Amino acid sequence: MSLEQDTAYPRLKNHYSPKELEGYFTPDAAELALAQQHTKHTTSRLCFLALFKTAQYLGRFIPVSEIPKPIIRHLTSCLGSQAKRVKREHIRKYDRSGGRHRHYKILRSALGIHMFDKEAVELITRTALHAADTKEQVNDIINEVLEELVRHRFELPTFTLLQEAAVDAKKQSRKQLFAGYRQQLTPVMVRQLDQLLVVDDQFSLWHKYRRDCGKPTSKVIKEYLIWLTEVKEQAESLPELKNLSAARRSALFHEARSYDAKSMRRLLPDKRYTLTALLVRQRYATALDDVASIYIRMVRQLHHIAQQKYQEHLLKHSGDADKLIKRFHQVLTAWHLEEGMDTTDVDDLLDEDTELWINACEQHLKLADDNYYLDLRRTINQATNKCEEFNDFCKWLMFGGDGIIAENLRHEQQKVIKYNHLVSNLTILHNVQNMTQALKSLAEEGVEMTPEILTDLSPYRRKHINRFGDYRMDLDRPVPKLDYELTIPIKVER
Repeated sequence: MSLEQDTAYPRLKNHYSPKELEGYFTPDAAELALAQQHTKHTTSRLCFLALFKTAQYLGRFIPVSEIPKPIIRHLTSCLGSQAKRVKREHIRKYDRSGGRHRHYKILRSALGIHMFDKEAVELITRTALHAADTKEQVNDIINEVLEELVRHRFELPTFTLLQEAAVDAKKQSRKQLFAGYRQQLTPVMVRQLDQLLVVDDQFSLWHKYRRDCGKPTSKVIKEYLIWLTEVKEQAESLPELKNLSAARRSALFHEARSYDAKSMRRLLPDKRYTLTALLVRQRYATALDDVASIYIRMVRQLHHIAQQKYQEHLLKHSGDADKLIKRFHQVLTAWHLEEGMDTTDVDDLLDEDTELWINACEQHLKLADDNYYLDLRRTINQATNKCEEFNDFCKWLMFGGDGIIAENLRHEQQKVIKYNHLVSNLTILHNVQNMTQALKSLAEEGVEMTPEILTDLSPYRRKHINRFGDYRMDLDRPVPKLDYELTIPIKVER
């Protein structure tokens, strides 16, 4: 179950600093005048102001007797010495009186909020259902409902009501998702999914799908690829769960993994088939990642083996370079001293086998300057540099707290990472669009664009970006459309 402190639902603290009391709960002259106008006694005036200031802070009314004592004492000091005579039993008596409800109407009018009514309940139900289609955590659904209530200026209900609405919306959304996916399955697909849950000698295919397969070693790569082919056939034969957010997909995947075959058979058919199909498709995606990891490890192993062979070659042929240089020195010396020397003299110095020495030179040059597996190493370095530049750019944009995620909840950490990547990609798109327009303008002015000019440009430029300041979103500001057909004529020398 969700807790109030895990959501944006406003609540009062038991202790406030003097600065907080001064900033949040000090009535101004207009509020004091309003209290003076609608109350006759000191007790009702104090309670009126207490309701006024806490409703401003919370967005709802609570009994005055439940308001923390520091707030009551602060309001008492604002009213003067007469308010100090008010006791707690007087406040409890006010909570039971009809005057409190009359004051509610006055305060709602002053605050510009609407009473929580049937229209607000319908808004909560509608918003919660919409949020449940994309969000899996009840806390996130509650936060979106709160945002809509504040936007429509409704008085906030109790947290229990919001929690029940969010839970019901989540259940209804999941039920619709399961039923909709079940309708897409053919009888053949249903039989295939049922076959996964059949237990034979205390083992089922479901157990193989739900457990972590681990990283396959090179010794069992053949068996793993065979298993991947089977998973691919199974996954591609099933329809995809469309319009499913990453958070919901992840939550449903982990829920499916938590059930064994016996527990899965006890689930309702719609839910059972949906979770089974989701796990199969997700396992196929994971298997593809594993294959990519296998390939990377193989490339690294080839890189390591090539380096070892190269070192062995250097040790074995450590004297070849000396022989080549010595013989080349003899040729140059002879050529320099005897100007009339013909090619027969050179042939004598080269033992009349020039091709042998040419091949020896070429073999040595192939491995000069650590030139083993050069193309592969260049490709790996380029890919690594791209990843490092992007990660450095993301870290630069996430400058608060030195890029450290303070949240300890997994789904909150995922949101921080995804939002950071979203801002990074938007900034990169902005940079590329502006640079492309500038390059096109230069090309139209007659400046020749060559690949050498473009190699010095980077989408990760940041000097023109000010990370600090008060930025406000203006959704009404007209934004020019991106020109995806923007091209630049590049001159390539051949």
